[in-house]
Amino acid sequence: MRGVLPCGPGHPRAPRGVAPLAHVPTWAARRALPATLGHPVVGPIDYLSRSEPLPMAANLALLPDAGPLITLAYADALDLLLKPGWPIVLVDMVLHEVTRNQTPTSEKLAQWAAARPISVRTTRTFQHYRQTLATHPAAARTAHLGELAIQETMNDFALDPPQQTGVFLFEDHRIARASFLLPDNCRKISTRAYLLFLEQQGWLASAADIERRAIQAGRSFSTLRFPPE
Repeated sequence: MRGVLPCGPGHPRAPRGVAPLAHVPTWAARRALPATLGHPVVGPIDYLSRSEPLPMAANLALLPDAGPLITLAYADALDLLLKPGWPIVLVDMVLHEVTRNQTPTSEKLAQWAAARPISVRTTRTFQHYRQTLATHPAAARTAHLGELAIQETMNDFALDPPQQTGVFLFEDHRIARASFLLPDNCRKISTRAYLLFLEQQGWLASAADIERRAIQAGRSFSTLRFPPE
């Protein structure tokens, strides 16, 4: 059965900002976890900023930001995004951000996106960026456009029938703030909490191992714990 993502308290502080997931108390994760989709959240805080249950997979889409994609690419673990069986929607601007420059993960991400059953969603944000780049290259903005494109997509999810629930996977501290507008039908969750969710569901042997692999490969993994303790 498909559960919802864990949040909960119990994420210990650690030297150098890395939370050792292997030491997260099991009781803390379980206390904050509903048993399955369709059951209300039983924990003291809803890790996805809402208290109602998530819908079934047919009405849900996973929207990864650039940070989680890069982290999982460093860990050679991008296919973990497929484990829950939710449709994956890559926003065009985000895909461009993670592949436009030569990086340790850019080619891996491009190949993975092309080889997997993934939908790439076009956005007005990316179209505007390309137009500006073609006509006024010096004026083309590059910072935070992926987040803007995801915000646009979530707004469309809220307005366009049939209504979908977007689960926004992120590592950016700016997005954890209340100023990032989250429609009622969307949720947000950090990479660390998503990995714990997979572990709790039995789809991943060790969330801590994925984190270690990413860090050992050179990733500066976000210290974000969302929701906060």
